[in-house]
Amino acid sequence: MTQLCKLLLVKKMRTTPEHPQGNGRTEHVYQMIAKMISHYVSSQHDDYDVYLPYVCTAYNSQVHTSTQLSPYEVVHGMKMSTPYEHLTVPPTGGNSHVVQLARKLCDVWKSVKQRNHAAFLQQAAQYNKKAVSRQYKVGDLVYLSNPVLIKESITLKLQLPFCSVIVHVNRVKP
Repeated sequence: MTQLCKLLLVKKMRTTPEHPQGNGRTEHVYQMIAKMISHYVSSQHDDYDVYLPYVCTAYNSQVHTSTQLSPYEVVHGMKMSTPYEHLTVPPTGGNSHVVQLARKLCDVWKSVKQRNHAAFLQQAAQYNKKAVSRQYKVGDLVYLSNPVLIKESITLKLQLPFCSVIVHVNRVKP
């Protein structure tokens, strides 16, 4: 795994539990998947595992506004080939499992497309609030933002009566 990370220029990070700010991108993905699944699970919330593969496939195949690529394309270097986009529900006389699956897939894809478009519009509007078009000429003096990252310990190891835990400094008080 160490060699693979070096090859792919991956910097492994560890984040502390109960502190989602430590890994915002991952938390955002979890929130999106949870929102998508919430539209399909039963009121008892005991069948989410049935929908998870379909929702993850839908999420991973959708182009993200920030990268203009799908997560699948970023990882595999090519677009995901999937029949879901053009899926039609077969006649009701067929196998009931196939009909039910086709309906679920159609619903998931419609939802993903709507949410992806809505997210795009929302992100574009948010970006455009602060976006300023500037023109620079050769020879113009400009400031360059180059923030210096301060190395500091942001986690603490606490010794509790029966175990030790690592927590983010935002979770403790003197």
